[in-house]
Amino acid sequence: MVLPSTDYNYVVKEPVVGGQLSFDVNTRGIVRSVTDDRNVFGDSNFATPGVDADSWRLSAQSEWKRTIITQGGLVITPMLHAQADTTVFDSRDSGLLSSTMAASGNALLADGTYYRAMVTAGLEVRYPILFSTSSATHVLEPIAQIYARPDERYAGSLLNEDAQSLVFDASSLFQRDKFSGFDRIEGGTRANVGIRYSGRFGNGWGLNGVFGQSYHLAGKNSFAQGDTFNTGADSGLETDRSDFVGALTLTSPVGFSAGLAARFDDKNFTTRRAEVSSAYSTDLFSIAANYAFIDAQPQYGFARNRHEFSLGGTLRLFDSWYVSGSTTYDLVTDEIDKYSLGLAYVCDCFLVRA
Repeated sequence: MVLPSTDYNYVVKEPVVGGQLSFDVNTRGIVRSVTDDRNVFGDSNFATPGVDADSWRLSAQSEWKRTIITQGGLVITPMLHAQADTTVFDSRDSGLLSSTMAASGNALLADGTYYRAMVTAGLEVRYPILFSTSSATHVLEPIAQIYARPDERYAGSLLNEDAQSLVFDASSLFQRDKFSGFDRIEGGTRANVGIRYSGRFGNGWGLNGVFGQSYHLAGKNSFAQGDTFNTGADSGLETDRSDFVGALTLTSPVGFSAGLAARFDDKNFTTRRAEVSSAYSTDLFSIAANYAFIDAQPQYGFARNRHEFSLGGTLRLFDSWYVSGSTTYDLVTDEIDKYSLGLAYVCDCFLVRA
């Protein structure tokens, strides 16, 4: 049973020391009375396992960042980030994953309340270069980032309930923390390097691209520390030098867009992941289709290559009410892998989704 997960975000209106200051709070609660004891890792019928335990977490974080533009056009953005968590863990006598995690070998911590904190100092440097013609503009932007922080505390030893999915691609290349949730916190010193392209054409079409790589420089690499789901394994981030990632997106003035994205092995440039996507949106509805090839991730529980097709969309019922649905079809097993149906209320400062 998933108890309500809540998020609160506040951005200070006035600049603080010339920069933007923001605050976030997140809560998460899980009550689970059944453990999936199947041979999770290497099972062709892999299903996300759960630990027979109740857990609650409260997280609070704050970030300050300021953008400075030099006379030569260099864009420098220093940032500071701090996060603190409280996690309560109450387990029962249970199965495979409750005492030792099959792939990582890290023992889960005993029942109790645990506290952890993370402080990050970061610096981003960008140098946008503009090329223009009578009918188009092109911007090439080399980007370099560095984030310095201590090691992740309790790495792999706390339950991971909301950061199980880790997809390293062009959209996450320049993120400060590449984990998808709060239960894992990226630690160690890391640099992200790449180039971004943006093109705008006179007829309203646009073209955007990103290509780059990430480097683990010091400390413990969080993505090499397995947890209940061995998150990080075969992600392209578990080594000191990551895989290459890239993406290209085409946009139109009529609501249509299409994109290509891929992750390539850092040693031989073999394709590890590739996606082809398209979408169309209006004020009333939106629809998106996606094909994905995902190389085998045996340490993550997928012993074979995957070929998946997904389709999803949203429909606006009233001013602030939306209905949504999605489905993913596994082309290898010839069956529906997952599906969802949802209802949401969205306004300027509030969102409820079921």
